[in-house]
Amino acid sequence: MKSRVIVASSKQMWINRAVDLIVESANQAIRERGRFSLVLSGGSTPQPVYQALALPHNLKRIILSRTHIFFGDERCVSPGDPQSNYRMVKLALLENAPIPAANIHRMRGELRPPAAAADYQKQIEEYFEGQEQRFDLVLLGLGTDGHTASLFPGTKALEEKHAWVAANQLEAPLQSNHVPAQQAWRITLTYPALSTARRMVFLVRGEGKQEIIGKIFDPEGYDPQIPAAKIAENHPDQTWVLDKSAGRKLTI
Repeated sequence: MKSRVIVASSKQMWINRAVDLIVESANQAIRERGRFSLVLSGGSTPQPVYQALALPHNLKRIILSRTHIFFGDERCVSPGDPQSNYRMVKLALLENAPIPAANIHRMRGELRPPAAAADYQKQIEEYFEGQEQRFDLVLLGLGTDGHTASLFPGTKALEEKHAWVAANQLEAPLQSNHVPAQQAWRITLTYPALSTARRMVFLVRGEGKQEIIGKIFDPEGYDPQIPAAKIAENHPDQTWVLDKSAGRKLTI
C-alpha cells in the first residue's frame, strides 16, 4: 500500500495539516476544473478540522462559491438529531461558511434507508452529469474495527460493485415490532465511489486507533478485509494524517 503518512506532534498541528490539505485540493480542483467537490467524514474526529476551516482567515483561502459539499455517510436520523453527521457539519462549518445552499448535498437520513440511498445516488449523478464522475477530495475516518464511512466489517454494503451509495444495516437491538431500529441503518458511499476519488485523506487520532493503524500498515499482518485498508489499497493519492497517539507504534 503506497501512502503518505503525516504524524502530527500536537493537536493543533494535526488540525493545521488537515486544513492545508483541504485548501490545497480545493485550489487545484478549481484551477483545473472550475469547481471543488469535497466529501466530508462524520463523527467527532474531524469536528475540530471543520471548525478551523470555518475561521475567517481559512475561508479566504478557498473560493466558496465553487465549493460543493458531499457526505461520506449518514445515520438514518433527522437532520436535527444529535447523531446526525449533517448537524455536526452544520454547526462546525456550514453556519460560518457562506457556501451556497445549492452546493450542500445532504444525505437525507430522515427518509427510509433505500429511498435515502437512491436519492443520494441521484444527487451525485446530477452533479456529475456530462463530466467525469470523480470526487476531488474524500475525507475519511477510521474506526477501531477498521471501518471507514459506514462500511463496517461483515456488512452487505462492502459487496457493492456498481452503485455509489448504499443503505447499510448494522447490528442493533430490535424494536417491539421486530423491525430493526432506524439507528441501525446508515447511508454510505461505497467502494466504487471512494476508490475513484482524486485524493483521499484519512484523519485519525487517539490511542484507541494504534492497533488498527498497526494492522493496516504492517506488511506482514496486512489484512485486505479491513474496510479502510481495502479502500486505500493501491490508491495513487492518499494521505494519512495521524496524531501522535494514533501513530505512536507506527514503523514504516
